Amino acid sequence: LKSPQLPPAPRLPAPISRSPKRAEGSESDVPRISRTESNVPKDSLPVEAVRLLVDRVTEKVERRTLERDIADNVARKIERVLLEELGRMREEKALSTQLSEEHLLVAARAELVGLGPLEALIRNPHATQLTANGIKSVSIVQGSRLSSALPFSSADSLERVLARLCRMSEVSHDGRETFMSGRLQGGVLWKAIRQRAAPDGIVLTVRRRASVECSLDELVREGTIS
Repeated sequence: LKSPQLPPAPRLPAPISRSPKRAEGSESDVPRISRTESNVPKDSLPVEAVRLLVDRVTEKVERRTLERDIADNVARKIERVLLEELGRMREEKALSTQLSEEHLLVAARAELVGLGPLEALIRNPHATQLTANGIKSVSIVQGSRLSSALPFSSADSLERVLARLCRMSEVSHDGRETFMSGRLQGGVLWKAIRQRAAPDGIVLTVRRRASVECSLDELVREGTIS
């Protein structure tokens, strides 16, 4: 069988240009989840297969690399490791029967170098809101319909994506904040609540503003109207 290829990565919103702001609230360092087993049963849930693939790649790539802005050459290296580890998982029969290899690759790459499940909203212009309830669930609002998507595979992946959102929005982030919020180009707003204020860990909500609302806001910032 022909090995799956990674499709082109989705275009993410560019960071806005403004002075950094201080996120409100702070809290003690977030406890990290412990490493899970290296084997996944054949009939495992899709999110467990994503977690295993992401964990295998992070063991081969320096962790600090994933905590910084990822250049194109670094992303290509991570993609090569992804394909190699996918092949090993295939040989070990550690893949989920409920998730295609292509979808597994896309989900794992999104967590490693992108915005994880949040890219579902960025890729879909008709989606207006996405809520990640810790690592338990992800829900997407599109018109009057509410659907679900594959959640974050681990607390580590969720923290990495949150840190990327802060960098893209030029919001300070040290891992202890209780409340955070930011704005990306393209009318994308996000808010996050951490730990005691959110019993399930981090609740992250991303919302796309209506085009009229976005256009008016842009005009105000440019000084065209007040």
